[in-house]
Amino acid sequence: MATVEQLLRAVKDPAPLLTAIGRVSVGWMRENFRRQSFGDSLPWPARYPSQTGAKLNVAGAVSDLAAGGDVKGRRFDDRPAGIDTGALRDSIAFDVEEDRVVIGVAPSLRDRAIRFQFGGTSVQALDSSLKEKLSRFARSTKGKPVADKIEPLMGKSELTTNLVPRKFLGFDTALVGILQEVVQDEVDRL
Repeated sequence: MATVEQLLRAVKDPAPLLTAIGRVSVGWMRENFRRQSFGDSLPWPARYPSQTGAKLNVAGAVSDLAAGGDVKGRRFDDRPAGIDTGALRDSIAFDVEEDRVVIGVAPSLRDRAIRFQFGGTSVQALDSSLKEKLSRFARSTKGKPVADKIEPLMGKSELTTNLVPRKFLGFDTALVGILQEVVQDEVDRL
């Protein structure tokens, strides 16, 4: 149990305590990507949860081909959802501002983070050059099992993907319990 003196020191200079809270919280929130759930209480759906037959992350395949590369092997997997480059996960960070901890993502990824956290739509343009790449992919050995997912794109000018919400930022009862221990440990050190 903390003494009154320890509590007063924590109130007088809360930065070390707030830094510990931020560090632990960011680690827990990044870990949601490995767990594929928000803590243990809210599992994330797989990519394209309503897709039947062979799986294809269509938006990912379109992105790969638009960038000039081949469709990456991970585009055929249901999981992990939300981990492509790891940029969103790795951008989760915190700042200590006077008497509070602010946790968020890099400004360049905020729109993506909002769509990932709450759902939304993503729109990708499909020009004639990209459609030709998609057609070649669908005819290739790699693309044949998933050609039925590519063919509907040929008559469209854009791919609109409805993103399923996958909560990764925030606090649940498990994290609150961990933070209570962190606070106790930090105050005991004062």
